[in-house]
Amino acid sequence: MIRRPPRSTPKPSSAASDVYKRQGAGHDAQMFAPNCPTAMIFVPSKDGISHNVKEFTEKKHIQAGANVLLQMLLNNSEEIL
Repeated sequence: MIRRPPRSTPKPSSAASDVYKRQGAGHDAQMFAPNCPTAMIFVPSKDGISHNVKEFTEKKHIQAGANVLLQMLLNNSEEIL
């Protein structure tokens, strides 16, 4: 991510950090980006393994990622609607 979404300021916890950086991942976001503001929320996977049957993410990290999305929606609901 190049910049934080406006007014989105979830509190970092032991499961989530306030890290915003450019990633090589694209997924569907690269298709939407030319048409609308786009961001991706990343959560850590055990040993950095992703897109693999061995991928595992702890529940606390999944909850932290979901909370980042929830807080962004709540903090920006006037702009979204």
